[in-house]
Amino acid sequence: MLMHRSAAVKRMLLADILRLCVLVGRERTCHRLLPLIITVLNHRGDWQLRAAFFENLVGIASYVGRESLQHFILPCILQALTDVHELVVEGCIRSLSSLLLLGLLPRQVALPAVQVA
Repeated sequence: MLMHRSAAVKRMLLADILRLCVLVGRERTCHRLLPLIITVLNHRGDWQLRAAFFENLVGIASYVGRESLQHFILPCILQALTDVHELVVEGCIRSLSSLLLLGLLPRQVALPAVQVA
């Protein structure tokens, strides 16, 4: 699925990832799809792909819930705060802000983690 080499295909898939998550269900999303989705952050040469991840992150996080958000997604957010491309960092901050505003990520969890990053 996300193993395809074309970054454009991966960006298209990310644009509609929430529908795929709903299709496969919460359990499969958390255990199989989420680890694959996160691998797009390893594409150091493609900032647009990393930015696309953060454009669609809030929908994924709202679907998988707080536990998966805190254990799997929050570390990705913290790592992206130091990304070399400013638009990836901006997308990361926007996602973090949305997660806080929606109450999906408690401030008492996010603020200490961000201070460490």
